[in-house]
Amino acid sequence: MPSLRTPGLFEALAGCERVLIAGAGGGFDVYAGLPLALQLHADGVEVHLANLSFADLTALDPAVWVAEDVAAIGPDTKGLDGYFPERTLAQWLALRGLPATVYAFPKTGVQPLRQAYRELLGRLRADAVVLVDGGTDILMRGDETGLGTPEEDMTSLAAVNGLDVPVRLVTCLGFGIDAHHGVNHVQVLENLAELEHAGAYLGALSIPGGSPQARDYVEAVVHARALTPGWPSIVNGQIAAALQGLHGDVRFTARTAGSRLFVNPLMAVYFTVDLAGLAARNLLLPRIEDTHLMRQVSRAIEEFRAQTDTRIPRMFPH
Repeated sequence: MPSLRTPGLFEALAGCERVLIAGAGGGFDVYAGLPLALQLHADGVEVHLANLSFADLTALDPAVWVAEDVAAIGPDTKGLDGYFPERTLAQWLALRGLPATVYAFPKTGVQPLRQAYRELLGRLRADAVVLVDGGTDILMRGDETGLGTPEEDMTSLAAVNGLDVPVRLVTCLGFGIDAHHGVNHVQVLENLAELEHAGAYLGALSIPGGSPQARDYVEAVVHARALTPGWPSIVNGQIAAALQGLHGDVRFTARTAGSRLFVNPLMAVYFTVDLAGLAARNLLLPRIEDTHLMRQVSRAIEEFRAQTDTRIPRMFPH
């Protein structure tokens, strides 16, 4: 039963022995799950990491594929120089003496991604899967004024929604970051309120900036930035800055030139929801259910948006 003493995220995972934490939106999203993974590992839980990859996985050696559309990436995996977040994370994990495999899924439609998750979860004998989003656009219903970058998040949500796993959660880290992509965060709060009303919102959890998990996460982000100088993560850079007590227009990469950032403590808060409850309210999932290619997902979302009146956005009143 939920209580003030135990955050809903950990209450939902209580008793789970093998947890898969997977980046839902691609890129460096899996890094947003690192503080959670480190805490669970410290608690004695067997934790595995995965990510919907933006890298060109077709260039990999066939030996890394443990199942169709599931690649096991380690610190010494060859190829893909310059941008390979999964290998970069595996290298940091190895440096810390932690299990150093990060599974990677190619960008596909819902049906092949669901099968890839099914294969991996069966291989790991996982009893829980947590989709993690760097930002909050996975919480969009589809009728908001702006959806951010919805294709990958919605594909991951739909894929896992079709699986039989005892515990399925979605957690978001980086509130406010998606404003750069047109998300109105008053509508994010409206969605969370409606999920609370439906019993699907599991609450917010602030990562203490002085905790070992926060320090390790910041170190991992700095490590990734050094190994990916041409394409560092803007999302995780802002979250790391928030965890260090920085605020406002914090500059850590030339990629944000021309933008005005608003780093703040809310970026270091996990917002967690029940995956099935989130999926039940999503207006896009029925449209993308039968897709096999990511471009089919994009087309379905575009068609839905063209036929739908979007909610009128409001400014944050305080």
